[in-house]
Amino acid sequence: MASKGSSNAWPLVWIVLLLVLTVGFFVTSIVFLARAQRLQTELAQRDADQQNILRSSERTDQIQSLLAQAQAERKSLVVYLSDSLRETMRRVTGSERDTLAALRERLDALDGADASSLLSLVRDRDQAIANLRRQLADAQDASARAQSDLQAEVSRVSRLISDQQATIAALNQEVGQYKAEVETYRASVGSTIDTNNERVADMRRNFADDTARLEDQNRRLREENLILAGQLDTLRAERSADLLRPNEEYALVDGRIVSVNPVARTAYIDLSRDKRLVLGMTFEVYADPSSIRPGADGAYPRGKATVEVIEIGDTASTVRIIRENRGNPIIAGDVFANALYDPNKTYSFVVAGDFDLDGDGVASAAEAREVRAIIGNWGGAVRDDLAGDTDFLVLGDRPRIPPQPPATAPVAVIDEFIRLQRAAGEYDRLFETARQTGIPVLNQNRLYTLTGLKESR
Repeated sequence: MASKGSSNAWPLVWIVLLLVLTVGFFVTSIVFLARAQRLQTELAQRDADQQNILRSSERTDQIQSLLAQAQAERKSLVVYLSDSLRETMRRVTGSERDTLAALRERLDALDGADASSLLSLVRDRDQAIANLRRQLADAQDASARAQSDLQAEVSRVSRLISDQQATIAALNQEVGQYKAEVETYRASVGSTIDTNNERVADMRRNFADDTARLEDQNRRLREENLILAGQLDTLRAERSADLLRPNEEYALVDGRIVSVNPVARTAYIDLSRDKRLVLGMTFEVYADPSSIRPGADGAYPRGKATVEVIEIGDTASTVRIIRENRGNPIIAGDVFANALYDPNKTYSFVVAGDFDLDGDGVASAAEAREVRAIIGNWGGAVRDDLAGDTDFLVLGDRPRIPPQPPATAPVAVIDEFIRLQRAAGEYDRLFETARQTGIPVLNQNRLYTLTGLKESR
């Protein structure tokens, strides 16, 4: 009976056990399903977070390098980047709480930050600071040297002042001695002045006597000159029929124009190197030789043009046209002349008086020397006095004689008065002699007209 009851109980146990296992499996399945759903939700959230943090398309080599660095420090990429950002901000701005926008705002305030990196700016700033420090050191060295030089100069000036004071003291002592000597000398000079005054009075009396004697001698010479002039006129009249009179000098031309280049304002003339031509020499151009004759007033006509020698050749020479009358141009066959020049002879000149070559309105003897130099340079011969071979007398302004100085005037003033008086007398003598002997006389204007000097200046 007991055995039959036991055998009937086992199926019930197995049923209960199976029921318990089924319930446990069901519960376990529900738990696992709930956990799986939760894990699926978390996985989706993590996938979303990962997409926000790092997308698959953004996994570049640089990102992989950052991930490796984060893993090496056992950190996530976000934590690694966050720590790196805070460290960067702490070292750059001094506060790890600053953001990238704050850093960008600060960088925008720096000059050159938009074109260079921060490290470049720092290096440039360090270089500039180093340069400024070197300049400061140089300036400090220069200041020290200047201070040393200033101290040395102060010492030198102090020595100079001391020496000067000693010199002044010595000079004052000498001045006192000289003053005493001057007082003594002044007493002795009084008598010497009286003696000199007497000698000056004697010299003035002698000067007055010499002046009267010279004036009397000059009067006698003028009378003799008039007598000789009369005799010369008589002899000239007696011999005029027997003399062969040469052509008038002003009617003789020096050459002719061969050809003209109006565009270049140049011309060729028939004078060459063997005719003693000089560079820079000027000529007056006339249509024919008869145009060079003086008028009734004795003035020579101005030429139709003025030319200047610019090139001398073996067979012909080139001249530059520096003046030309409008409507009357230079043509081939025109003649030209220069009173200072002749291709076949050397003219002889005598120059007297004062000249005004620079046009300042003041005639001087110095400019007369310039006239003599021009004549010599252009082939003429300058003589000191008129002679039988003299071709021209060139006269400037008559020397001005100032009023006769009083007898009490300085000796230099009296000597200058005598010199001007003699120069004026020589001027009058030369002019009168030229007039009586028929030597042509050229004043400054006539000389300019016959040589073209006015146009070349």
